[in-house]
Amino acid sequence: MNSSTRLQHVEKVISVVTNPESSTQSDHVDTIQKSWARCVNEHHLDPTTPRPARIIEHGQLREHQEQIESFMRVARGGMEQLFKHVSPLGYVLLLTDAKGITVDYIGNDTWDAELRKAGLYLGSDWNEEHAGTCGVGTCIHDQETLTCHREDHFDATHINLTCTAAPLFDPTGEFMGVLDVSALTSPDAKESQHLARHLTVLYAQMVEDANFLRHFRSYWILRLGTDWTLVDVNASGGLMVAFDRDGVIVGANSGARKLLVAMSEGECQPALIGRRLTEVFKGSLDDIWRLARIGTTTDKTILSALTHELYYAMVMPPRPGVAARLISPPTAQANLRCWESGISNRTAEWSSVGR
Repeated sequence: MNSSTRLQHVEKVISVVTNPESSTQSDHVDTIQKSWARCVNEHHLDPTTPRPARIIEHGQLREHQEQIESFMRVARGGMEQLFKHVSPLGYVLLLTDAKGITVDYIGNDTWDAELRKAGLYLGSDWNEEHAGTCGVGTCIHDQETLTCHREDHFDATHINLTCTAAPLFDPTGEFMGVLDVSALTSPDAKESQHLARHLTVLYAQMVEDANFLRHFRSYWILRLGTDWTLVDVNASGGLMVAFDRDGVIVGANSGARKLLVAMSEGECQPALIGRRLTEVFKGSLDDIWRLARIGTTTDKTILSALTHELYYAMVMPPRPGVAARLISPPTAQANLRCWESGISNRTAEWSSVGR
């Protein structure tokens, strides 16, 4: 990057921050420009002073890793699969915690020195407070999927990079980190990142859902989808609800929270968690247990009382060896029959990651 390009970028940032009303507005532009303003007004960053990438030392990194170690084991499988798709295109993967520290990373040894210098490396700190507008840092602030493409970055040091970041939430809905797909160089057009964005969102959901299944392995899981052939696998847009033997909802994945809670007349998440299944879906609890017994068929649906939409459904039983108190006594034998008939095999490889 030559000095002229750097100067033009700095001038643009200063102009946007000092004269926000003169800027062209769109959802993406507004997100980036709000971040630029935060960098100057809240984080007190100077766009004229480039900041090198920050890599924390090993001891600090280990502390951050230990705090989400079990989740890292779950996420690693998804990262390895995602990397197979994006590595030929020159991308590397970062998994960060909620503070923006890269706790796991899959890169390319050929570019090791360049990646480390750019901050696309294990232990890199991408918190917006010191890195400025970037995929990870701005995703942490907004908790929404974001592509920070080249000149979107606040710091001119990073304007050759392109970064697509998707937020990750734990099984209770708490924000816990970011999955990021980044490249040292990319075409000028932001549209070139559509595929990277799609894959990042898809695999972030798959990682979340694998962690959801691990966390609620002692409970029954109701899986819902709009395509009956994909109900029993981790498909994009799939809904999962965990419930106990009394039919009380104890957890919901991101898809279920976003769709069902958004439709519940503006109520917040607790309106879903703690409800009985029969308050959310039409039918009796016996109908739910019947789903556990008969498996997935083309004519099996369940109607959401909140959204008035039909979904194909299946019920996954608790994993073998869980406490008996979590299994409803009237259906214990049915649970065993379901398991022996192979329903457990429909959870796909994600459900066993990180056990």
